[in-house]
Amino acid sequence: MLDLNSSRWSQLESHFGEGASVPRLVESWKAAIGTPAENETYEVLFEHYLHQLTILACAYAVVPHVVSALSRVSVAHRLKYLSHVGWVEMSRLDREEVEAAASAVAQSDEVPEPMRDHFVMITRQRHPDLPTDLASDYLRAVEEAKAQSVSLLCEPWASSDFSRLLGVLTALFARRETDLAGALLNPRGLSLECEYEGKSSISMLFRDRSSV
Repeated sequence: MLDLNSSRWSQLESHFGEGASVPRLVESWKAAIGTPAENETYEVLFEHYLHQLTILACAYAVVPHVVSALSRVSVAHRLKYLSHVGWVEMSRLDREEVEAAASAVAQSDEVPEPMRDHFVMITRQRHPDLPTDLASDYLRAVEEAKAQSVSLLCEPWASSDFSRLLGVLTALFARRETDLAGALLNPRGLSLECEYEGKSSISMLFRDRSSV
C-alpha cells in the first residue's frame, strides 16, 4: 500500500484537486471504524476518490487501504465498501478500450455535436491509467476483494442487497460488463432472471473465474 506519509499522494489527482489531503482522510476513516463517525468520515473520503461514481488516479492508491480494513468492519459496511472497489475496478480499462469508448462517443448521434469534444474528454478522464508504481498493490487488493465478496454469498441478504452483491461480483470477476454491474450495484427492480444488454445476468458473473 502507498504509505500515508508518501509525497506520491500529492501527484495523484482527486476530485478536489491534488491528492495531498487524501491520506489524512484515509487515516480518519480507519480510526473511526466501528464508531458512530465511521459513515461520516468514509463519505468524505468517498467524495475524493469516487465522486459521482467516477474515478481519478487517486482511487488506485485508496483501494488497497479500503480493502486492508475490510476485516474490521461490519458485514453491511463490507458490502458497501466492496461495491465501491467494484466501481473502481470496472472503470479500469486499458488504453485501447478507453480510446474505443471515446471514439464511440465522438461518433454517437445521441450526443449533440457541439458537446462531443467535451464528452470525449470526460470519457478519457473517467478511465485513468493504472500507474505502474501502484499496480501491484492495487491488483493484490482486487484479488482480496474477490475473495471477500465470494465469502459474502453465505450471508442472509435482503433481495436488494443480494443484487448489489451480484453487482460487486460482476464488477470484480467480469469487469467489462459495466452495464450489468452498474445495474446490479444500483438495483431498481432488475430481475436476476432477465437479460441485460442482451446478455444473461447470471451466466456472465463468473466469466473471468479462471483469473481467481
